[in-house]
Amino acid sequence: MQASSKNGRVGEILLAHKWVDWEDFAIAADDQRGTDVRIVSLLVARKLVTFEHGALALAEQHGVSAVLQRHLDGRDPAATLLPLELMRTFVVLPLGFKGDGTLVICARDPSESLEKRIARFVQSPFELAVTVASALERTLVEALQRRAA
Repeated sequence: MQASSKNGRVGEILLAHKWVDWEDFAIAADDQRGTDVRIVSLLVARKLVTFEHGALALAEQHGVSAVLQRHLDGRDPAATLLPLELMRTFVVLPLGFKGDGTLVICARDPSESLEKRIARFVQSPFELAVTVASALERTLVEALQRRAA
């Protein structure tokens, strides 16, 4: 039930901005039921929503900044300041530092409780951001594999 309300909220945002057609969204939402695939990831995979629009809709939904593909591609590999288990469990990935020294951490599900958990490990200023889940998951796996090598 909670997943469908989340789909509804991000769907409302995508539809309000006219980033997706209502019929395409309804079909994708129906196909997505009963799977572990996130609705925005499915819409992006089907090329019904651009990556950028998907990330922007998620950012609006969660009230955080959007991480675009170029941000994932330009990630600073030296920005791995979090324990591996935290990164794996909560699907979070440090991306790099802003000009003011704030660490940007991309999270699949940004929340206040996650922010508090991360604050136990990061002493410097940081902010959570969000992107398309499938892209974050793929980038996280690649980063963890490189870190293990």
